[in-house]
Amino acid sequence: MKRLIFLLLALVASGVFAQPRGPASRDPDAPARQPWMQTVQFGQDTVSCGSALNACMGRFDVVPAGKRLIVTHVSIGIKVADPTNLQAFTGPDGATPPFTHLVPMSQGSDEWFTGGGSIWYFVEAGLRPYVYVASAPVGGIGGSGVATFSLSGYFVDVP
Repeated sequence: MKRLIFLLLALVASGVFAQPRGPASRDPDAPARQPWMQTVQFGQDTVSCGSALNACMGRFDVVPAGKRLIVTHVSIGIKVADPTNLQAFTGPDGATPPFTHLVPMSQGSDEWFTGGGSIWYFVEAGLRPYVYVASAPVGGIGGSGVATFSLSGYFVDVP
C-alpha cells in the first residue's frame, strides 16, 4: 500500500497528470500592435468652418477596409474671439444613429481655448472620425481663427 501511495505521489510530482501547456497566446488586437494618431489643423475658412464661421469640423482619414478604429484620446486647441456657447464634440462621421462625445473646454491664454482627455468610441471601416467645434463666430483678433484637432487610438482587425 505504501508503494502505491509513493508511486502516485511520484507520478503527480513528475507532472504526468499535469495539464499540457499550449503556445503562449497572442492578441492581434492589442493596442500596441496597430497604433493610430492624426492631427488636423486649419485656419478660419468657409470650407472647414461653414459660411457663418461659427461651426468648424475637422474630418480625419477614412478607416480602411477590414479595420475598426478605437479612438481613445482627443485634444483640441482653438483660437476664439468670443467663447459664447463654445462647444466641442467628437465621434464617428456618418454613424447611424448619430453618436458624439462632448469634450470639456477651458481657457488657456489670450483667446486660446483647449480641451481634451480620454474617451472611447469606435469607427467602422469606410467611416471617419471627426471633431466639431461651435461657438459665436470663430476667429481671433482680425478674424484669424486657428483650430487644431488631434485624435489617437488603435486599429483592430475585423473579419
